[in-house]
Amino acid sequence: MFRSLPLYYISLLFVYTSSLALFFPLLFPFFPVVFFAPFLVVCFYRCSFQVSLWWALSCGFIIDLFSSEARFGIYAMNNTLTTLFFYRYKFYFFEERSSTLPILSFGWTFASTLVKIGLLYLTGSSFFLSWEWAMYHLIVIPFQTAIYALIAFTAAGFLVQKIQAIRRHGSNLSHN
Repeated sequence: MFRSLPLYYISLLFVYTSSLALFFPLLFPFFPVVFFAPFLVVCFYRCSFQVSLWWALSCGFIIDLFSSEARFGIYAMNNTLTTLFFYRYKFYFFEERSSTLPILSFGWTFASTLVKIGLLYLTGSSFFLSWEWAMYHLIVIPFQTAIYALIAFTAAGFLVQKIQAIRRHGSNLSHN
């Protein structure tokens, strides 16, 4: 599913993800997700390790620009470190399975939260760890991100493939 994408689609997918990150919270404010997690997982399969790190840095920088939650640069560092750690796990999943993107998005979001805790601690930012916080940030948000990956990326990808197949089939019929 991911390898069949032309390389320039990664840039289009980045614009798609960025627009979702800007408009999705307006429509669904009580459904927080890590918007760039599925995009970065797709980058794992489509791009080299170094290019994936650059995309992670870029995504984190965009989040830093629009976030007032943490110090500037935390998300860029978080995405880069999480990608650095998580990239190697792509080899344990078949990229052609429809479950791969949601599962890896869940794992990436979970790992990202753990890295973010460490970065917040190292920078001296104040945050309060509790069972409710851990349950919400380590279970609920990764699960919601997996659902978001399934709907916004996997299902949308299948829909685009079906439309392209119909167009190809229709164009073949018109030539006969």
